[in-house]
Amino acid sequence: MPKTNSRKNSDSPNVVARVSSSTGQLVSVADQMTHVVAESKEGANQQQMKIEQVATAMNEMAATVDEVARSASVAADTASEADNSASGGRKVVAETISEINSLADEVSRASGIINKLEAESQEIGTVADRHG
Repeated sequence: MPKTNSRKNSDSPNVVARVSSSTGQLVSVADQMTHVVAESKEGANQQQMKIEQVATAMNEMAATVDEVARSASVAADTASEADNSASGGRKVVAETISEINSLADEVSRASGIINKLEAESQEIGTVADRHG
């Protein structure tokens, strides 16, 4: 039995060395994993910040689109009012032109009557001069 014990004692340093080596490797792997996890966490945090920035930008763009839509609606309403005003103005101008044409016709008739009265007045004056 002493041989078995002796063998156990001679294997013990090997086992201790292997356990120590394995422990060192485990510590190294654990350190590497800790580093990878830390980098992954940092990457996830950066990605989260970028996602938040994109969401903010999208919200700002949506607000801008809403504002542009409101402005376009106001512009369309204003253009419609201007078109209605222009149509009303065209109608007033057309009525004014018609009234001016009617007045010109009446002035022309009055001028003809005045010319006729002048001619008759001259005839009366000529007849009166002959008889007078």
